[in-house]
Amino acid sequence: MLSNTLTKLLLLPYSNNYMGAHEKLIEELLISSGFNKTEHVLSKKDFWEHHLEPNWKDDIENNSFISQPFGTQSTPDFIIKYKDILIPFEAKSSKSTNPTYNGGLPKQECIYVFTCKKHNSQTLFFGKDIISKEKNDRLIAHHERHRLLDEEFNAIEFDNDIQHKRGFIYYTRAMYDQRSSHLDISNDYFTHPQRETCEKNVIDWVKQLEL
Repeated sequence: MLSNTLTKLLLLPYSNNYMGAHEKLIEELLISSGFNKTEHVLSKKDFWEHHLEPNWKDDIENNSFISQPFGTQSTPDFIIKYKDILIPFEAKSSKSTNPTYNGGLPKQECIYVFTCKKHNSQTLFFGKDIISKEKNDRLIAHHERHRLLDEEFNAIEFDNDIQHKRGFIYYTRAMYDQRSSHLDISNDYFTHPQRETCEKNVIDWVKQLEL
């Protein structure tokens, strides 16, 4: 059921996300494939710790999905209850050939669907297939070091705000970019040599659940 849905998704053309159009497209596809939209309050922390544990949330029905479970600015856009586990599903849309990750790195066990205007296409991947946990941890640690520098700097600036009393400080925003100038391949998600492998990993994982 879900593997067929994802296969259909890969055949769809580009969808921009103006007014949430890409997310609505996915929602409509899930409903047409037999999934029911539901509502449920979940703890974000508990979800990411336990979502792959079978029957962790047995009060959520199989073959159902929750839209924007933690708000529009938090991953994932959907939680799909399937074969007794909760599957995080995030929609990405861009005119460019690689998505933007605002304020957070890809989640290792999350399924991402990325639609691109340039290629008029969609692709699928796990977060863990585009960034390792080790790389993730190094980037987060780097951000944390900068955050601590901000605290030291701002503590001094608080004492230098006597004249205008406007409270200007500095903070480091967790923005993560992808650059391929030092690599021997482009970072285009649709021409990348690992694209088919990434898509197959998602489909095969779901098919294993369906056995």
